[in-house]
Amino acid sequence: MGKVGSTSLYHYLQSIDLPSPVFRIHRFRLDNNDYVRRGYIRNSKYRYWAWLQYKVLKNCRLKLICMTRNPAERNLSDFFQTISTFEKRRGFKFSQLSAEELQKIFLEEYPHQSAAVWFDQQVKDVFGIDVFNDHFDTQRNGSLLYQHENVEMLVFRLEDRDRCIHDVAEFLDISDFVLPEGNKGSGKWYASAYREVKKLPLPQSYIKELEATNYYQFFYTGNRFKTQA
Repeated sequence: MGKVGSTSLYHYLQSIDLPSPVFRIHRFRLDNNDYVRRGYIRNSKYRYWAWLQYKVLKNCRLKLICMTRNPAERNLSDFFQTISTFEKRRGFKFSQLSAEELQKIFLEEYPHQSAAVWFDQQVKDVFGIDVFNDHFDTQRNGSLLYQHENVEMLVFRLEDRDRCIHDVAEFLDISDFVLPEGNKGSGKWYASAYREVKKLPLPQSYIKELEATNYYQFFYTGNRFKTQA
């Protein structure tokens, strides 16, 4: 899943001497819907590369690391990450719009359920792991560990990253480490507009819609992610 803080982890793991290759893949399934058609997935080379990785990796022993993020924050971050797509579709320059106008476009056109359906489409349908219903083991620092056939999958929230990164080290059997910050929206070319839109309150109806999803209920209610004694 994009915009959950995976970039800095990916670059760190690439920089150390791991016995197996490291891939960063936001999605294996490339559905022909609006969410998939927009952005880089429209590029046929990217589509082929994602398909090839899936064909090769599905027959290997895999260790997957999946991160989540509060869906409202993730959606807005992803909207700005792919703002050029919306500019082309709507024929505007985002730098000429007010924060209120940008938020209106975000609310009307962004596919807000993309995070909510990600685990079903990209994990359950591909690897046979039902994150919301299958058994998991809670790790020492609060991450969730799933196992199915040739796949082990560690899941944790971006909001718990600093403590759960120690579970990642144990999961990969590497030395413990502290992960640097990276790929933050505050450092991007759209940072100023992003900050202004973030200041605006979101409609309560929008918040309630996100909070009603299985994704939000599972990851952001209850105490599944508590640390172990």
